[in-house]
Amino acid sequence: MSKGNKKRLRQEGADASSDDRLLQVLLLGEANFSFALALRSMLEPPTVPAAAEAAEVRREIYQQRLTSVADYFGMSPQPDLQLNITATCYESHVELDEKYPETVGILSRLWHFAVDIRYQVNAWDLTRTFGDGVLWDLIAWNHPHLGTEDFRLHQFLLAHFFASVAKHL
Repeated sequence: MSKGNKKRLRQEGADASSDDRLLQVLLLGEANFSFALALRSMLEPPTVPAAAEAAEVRREIYQQRLTSVADYFGMSPQPDLQLNITATCYESHVELDEKYPETVGILSRLWHFAVDIRYQVNAWDLTRTFGDGVLWDLIAWNHPHLGTEDFRLHQFLLAHFFASVAKHL
């Protein structure tokens, strides 16, 4: 973790020396939050019977999962990788439930994992939702779209998104 991130964590009251591998991750436009759940689930140690030979299998599976997560974010594999995840959607909670009924179960599992869920987040104006001084180590928007097939509008969307993200990395 960079000195800037440690400084930021100290400013937020966390003990930066306790875990240098805790990365702040922002997931934008999650729709039904299934990607956030899959990502967070990858960070859980696998459940394999506790026999002595199973312990090695469990460690191997867990390291493979961590490697997959690191690969997704373009990072080198890190043992004991930990992510503090904030997952967002553009819709309100009510709109989300109407549009994606499966979200109810997904959200309850994410809350169990202590994932920060935010509604009505505009990806091209992160400062409005999170304020000026909030920074993340990683920001991912898996499917940026406006619900239309207009190339110029999508250029506009991405240009504003990149300008917004630059202030928060």
